[in-house]
Amino acid sequence: MFHGYGTITSCKIMRDFDGHSKGSGFVGFSSPDEASRALAEMIMKMVGRKPLYVARVERKEERSAKLQAHFSHHVPNTVGNGGNNVFNRFVSTSLYVGDLEPNVTYSQIFYLFQRTGRILSVRICQDVNTNCSFAYAYVNYNSIESASRALDELNFTPVNGKPIRIMYANFDRSIRMVSISMRNRFMLAHS
Repeated sequence: MFHGYGTITSCKIMRDFDGHSKGSGFVGFSSPDEASRALAEMIMKMVGRKPLYVARVERKEERSAKLQAHFSHHVPNTVGNGGNNVFNRFVSTSLYVGDLEPNVTYSQIFYLFQRTGRILSVRICQDVNTNCSFAYAYVNYNSIESASRALDELNFTPVNGKPIRIMYANFDRSIRMVSISMRNRFMLAHS
């Protein structure tokens, strides 16, 4: 698959204990230019029914520095009623997209969300054994502004006839519950 981009010096498919592919691997090229060309041309190429995610391998120090820079740009945004803060949330470049109709595809999500900015990745969460959708996805942008614009412009947009729910990706359950409550009020007001 990658042989047309230069001299491959190493190739490793990641496998589980039973020898089955985990769906990822590493390809080493003889020069950075070859690797860059492969990255540019292969990223998001469809392989079967799934897009190929291609990225440069980074050392732990590089990843740590990127994460630190990424999270240092998050701006605290408080939500409250009359100045009384209910909770704090952090604006992010990652969005949670919920209430997906089960047959929504990667392409549908990608093309809908690319209207608001440059997308770094899209992941529709699925059961690994059945490939059935869990009815939610994550969309990652290259900027906070793009993610914010997507949240403002695309929240409750129907996809396959079902309105999607968008919020900043956050693993704090209390924040998710407030968003669900807001969605339910919106749905009641517009039904």
